Amino acid sequence: MVLLSGTGNAAAIRCPYHLWTYSWDGSLVAAPQTAGLDGFDRSEVCLPRLAVETWQGFVLVNTDLDAEPLAPQLVGLDERLAGLRIDEMVRVGAIEWDQPWNWKTTFENYAESYHHQGVHPDTLQPIFPGERSLPATGGDAPWLALDHESTVEGVEPILVLAVFPLLWPTVVRPDSMVWLRIEPHGPARSTLTTEVFVLPELADDEEVVAGHLEATRAVNAQDEVPNRGVAAGLASRYATTPVLHPLEAGIDHFTRWYLQRMGADA
Repeated sequence: MVLLSGTGNAAAIRCPYHLWTYSWDGSLVAAPQTAGLDGFDRSEVCLPRLAVETWQGFVLVNTDLDAEPLAPQLVGLDERLAGLRIDEMVRVGAIEWDQPWNWKTTFENYAESYHHQGVHPDTLQPIFPGERSLPATGGDAPWLALDHESTVEGVEPILVLAVFPLLWPTVVRPDSMVWLRIEPHGPARSTLTTEVFVLPELADDEEVVAGHLEATRAVNAQDEVPNRGVAAGLASRYATTPVLHPLEAGIDHFTRWYLQRMGADA
């Protein structure tokens, strides 16, 4: 049975089926009509255990209890995020997108800004030209970053980043962040939720929040066009291995990382 879903806070985990209640360490603390039940030992019942750690305000969960912790592998990203208060930011809205294509297509789209001139000529390109984006990777570490220079006076530069395979804080600015939360549902479909965060002191500013949400909506709507096109192209019998531009170095880094973890030659 699904125990919890959605977002929020709870003092305990209570199963809605038979009302068994668990503490946050997974141990069973209450079960109706079990007192004195022959052969039943509440102390022997526990939810599955997972490896949990935090990084920059994100709660990271791993089903492998023996896995190497992720946070120490992200030191290079910590350096780039110095001074940016993303762990303090609060969620002010979200937009959900159904994506009838493989989740890696979405990833590759956000892993490079070479496409700004073709896909975002009226939104991102005039402010953050793709040719002035600076891709960086952490060697063998599971992350990539894109620093973007701003060409408009008074507009702060932005940092686009990703932690492999599925943690994409994505667009980080001094006052806000757009987190791309992606849920794969199979090889040809995923759900993308663009979660918008701002600093606490801006959360009640309706104009600022509305501006961030509208900008997020506009940019992602433009990105849907090439994502659909790439999905169609990949299904073609004429699809070939692409040639990558230096501005797409992040895609190469992710592909090699992914293939190695899948046991294939990079």
